[in-house]
Parts: sequence; structure tokens; C-alpha cells
Amino acid sequence: MVQATQQKTAKDERRLATKDFREFKGVFTQSDRSAMPPDHFYNLENLQPIGPSNLHMVPNISAALHDYAADEIYYAQSVQVGSVQYELCFASNGKVFAYNLVANTSAQINTGVLLSGAGSRVAQWENTYALFIDSSGYYKWDGTTFAAVTGSGVPSAGVDIAVYAGSVWIANGRLVSISAGYDGTSTTDPTNASAWAVANGADFLNMTDPVLVGSITRLWATVGYLFIFGITCVYSVSNVYVPTGAVPPTPVFTLLPVQSVIGTDQTASVFPFNTSLMFANRYGGWVTDGVNCERFSEAIDGTWQYLSFSPAISGGYCIVNNILCSAFLLNRSNDPNFGSDTVLGMWFNSKWWFANFGAITFINTAIINGVPTLCAFLGNKLYTLFTSTASFPQGIAQTPLWDMDDPLSDKEVIRAGFQTIISNGSGSISSTVDGLEGEAPFQENVNSTITFVGAGGVPITFTGAAGAPITWTTFGMYTLFSGDPPATYSKNVGMTITATDVDLQLVGIYMDSKVGQRWKSN
Repeated sequence: MVQATQQKTAKDERRLATKDFREFKGVFTQSDRSAMPPDHFYNLENLQPIGPSNLHMVPNISAALHDYAADEIYYAQSVQVGSVQYELCFASNGKVFAYNLVANTSAQINTGVLLSGAGSRVAQWENTYALFIDSSGYYKWDGTTFAAVTGSGVPSAGVDIAVYAGSVWIANGRLVSISAGYDGTSTTDPTNASAWAVANGADFLNMTDPVLVGSITRLWATVGYLFIFGITCVYSVSNVYVPTGAVPPTPVFTLLPVQSVIGTDQTASVFPFNTSLMFANRYGGWVTDGVNCERFSEAIDGTWQYLSFSPAISGGYCIVNNILCSAFLLNRSNDPNFGSDTVLGMWFNSKWWFANFGAITFINTAIINGVPTLCAFLGNKLYTLFTSTASFPQGIAQTPLWDMDDPLSDKEVIRAGFQTIISNGSGSISSTVDGLEGEAPFQENVNSTITFVGAGGVPITFTGAAGAPITWTTFGMYTLFSGDPPATYSKNVGMTITATDVDLQLVGIYMDSKVGQRWKSN
């Protein structure tokens, strides 16, 4: 009788499955949450996957640097003129503002010489000038005076401008006008009409190749190449030189088609990264080294399929937690899992994660005190991103829905938890156990406080500035928070962790579940 009871108990005992998740390989939205790689996250917002057992909170957005109020900013680019780094901001009413990133002041620089209010572009010439092209003309700014550059041969309009191989290159339609190669004299200074004279070496490139559908959309010079973009193509220019004894001194160069299908109409998404150039279009994020063009956004195809392109994708690079990352502004529209919002798609070391600071309309990179920093616009206010540690943005980590190596059986999660290192415990952390059918909370408000008491057990209150009370918060190394969630049965189970105003490092996520009935319809 005893043996029969033992056999029955062993037969009825359900197998225990344990999940230890510490690899942290970044976001993967290409598949359903129940079918994704088990070592990735389905969603990460404001949590950076630095490495195994190191998912780290990111610094917050700055306070507003400047409010441009009624001047709607549609584009911005950073340049250095003289010894000052500026963020040049273009408004739809034709004004151009220079925000001094050193003195933190802003001023309109083109009073009386308004631009068209759409499609203006700028390039830096040495540290001497900012050069502008617009549908209304070609302009220069030396840090003091904004003026038109006119004369025979000077481009009167254009869609983009770049400085490459000692010349200024201006695109308009399918034509690229090229100033004379600079020889250090005023004759070949691109702010003088003489630099655009054929006799002095000025030239042009007419893109007759039918691979370019429509017009040139973007010029960008980096790492020895000038890249020419169309909607359906990418070309590179290299090996620019003037043949010995050439009269006039007209340059020759190599024009190489890099891509005959892929290009971009998201012109503000183009930026350099390491030795390559990154850009985005309506069907992915791409990187080119001047010879090849490859897509690197496959892991977030499930996000890209729901993108809206208003605002258009803009991009840049920045330092986050002392790590160089690239960033793309992505506007999700009616995503069935995440709804409609604006996030930054952040990428480094082949890993994606998201940052969410609200309804940003534009981002670009500025070098501030030697550090690549993202500037951003929310409405018409200018901010910097990942620069404030006074508070921390809400962080969300959402795991896969794991099948616990048995896709046909129900699982009952009997215990779940996560391990953290908390550096600032002023906020709260909450968690849910998730299944295919929903979620159940099991842990909230993990912080504890210290109370100081005096004689007779009377609490002692510490006060700071203006008499404000000081709260003492405890935090520790490798704290494990765990709990027993309500009874939940699902064939796939996972977790969501939400941190509010907490500077933390997530070390690991753990889950015990018992296997239940197989082939049961949920």
C-alpha cells in the first residue's frame, strides 16, 4: 500500500522548469514574442544592453535649452565657426538661428536675408565659414555676417551641399556643381565668385545614369568619399586630383555606383559612424563603406513595418554610458503591441534598444565639449539627450514569452524574480509575469527608507535647503526581488520589468514554473 501511494505521488508530480536569463542581447521584434530568440528582449526602453548581466539605465533628457516659440524648426545641423560650436536651426519662416553650444545662447543670424523655409542645407568650410544652399541661393556666414554669394557661375539654387577634396559640391536636380580646388588664395576661396569660374578649375558632374531615378537627395563627405544619394541609389566619388599641367586646373575623379536599388528619401537620417556611413529609408537601416551597402535593421523589422514617416527619420551618433551608439528617430504608428509613439532606435555592437523621451520631432549630432551628443527638438524647444543624471527616464524591459523547452504544455509560474544593482533608489520598480493571454503583477515599490530616532523613540527629521526634509534611502549590491505571482497558466511565459526614476543595472531575470497539461486549448 505504501509503495502504491509513492508511485502515485511520483506519477502526479509535475516537472519543474527554470529560466535563467542573463545574456541580454538587445531587442528583437522581427517575430512574435513567443517565437523570438530566447536571449533577446522583445522591448527595451531607456535600458541599454551593455553585455551579459549588464542591462543599464540611461541618463535623462536635459532641461529645455531654448524655446523657439513660434519659429517652427524643421532641420538642424552642428558646425564650428571660429572656436565656437553652434547648433544651426532652420525655421519654416526662413529664419536661421545659431545656438551657441558653449555660451548657451541663441540668435538669428540672417536678419534681412530670409531663406525659403524648406530644404535648406549647410556645410562647414574649415573653421572659417558655414556655407548654405537653398532654393533661393548660396550663402556664407563667418560667425558675424550672413551674406549671399553671387556672380557668374555661382549656383543660384540647390538641394544639398558638401565640402570634399578642397572643393564645395552643390547638388541641384541631377547636376553637381564643383568649385575650384582651394589653393590657399582668394581666387579659389569658395565664398568668392572666382572659385566658380571654369578658368580657375570649377567643374560639374551631370548624373546621366538612369539608375538615379529623379533627383539627387543628399550629399555627404566622410572617410575619403563623397556619397551621392538618390531615392534608388548610392554613388561614391573618390580619387580626386588635378592632372599635372592641366589648363584649366579641372579635377578628375572616380565615380563608383555602390547601390543601384537602395537609396533614401529620409535625408536627415544620413550620418557617419566609425569608418562607415549610416542612413535609413522606408524599408530599413543601412550602412555603407563606399564599396558595399548592407542592411543592419533586420532584428527590428517588426518595428519598421509599422513606421510612419511624419516626422521623417532623422539620425545621429552619441555617447551613452561612455559607449558610442547610433540613433534613428522612429515614429511608430498603430503598432499592435506598442501603439503610436516616437522612439529612438539605438544601435551598437549589433544590438538594438529603444529610448523614449516623448514626441521628439528631430535629432542630430553636436560635439559638445568634445563629446558626441544628440540634440533634439520637442515642439520648438531644443534639448540634449542622455545628459542629465538628476532624474532617470522610465525604463521597460520585456522578455520573450519562453516555452520552457516544451511548447505544447501549460506552465504555471510559481516564483519569479530579478536581480539588480541599484545606484539611486529614489523611485520604484514594478514587475509582471506575462503569458500569451495577459499579465499578472507580483512586485512593486522595492525601495526601503531609513528612519532616525532619538530619545524616547521620537523621529529625527533632517532638513536641507529651504527646510525641505531629507529622505534617506537604502540600496544594496545584487539585490534579488522575487515573489509568487497569482496562478497563471500559459504555454509561453515571460516577464516585464518597469523602473521609474531609478538608476539601476539589471543583472538577471529568473523564473520557476511547473509543467501542466499537454495539448490543452487555452
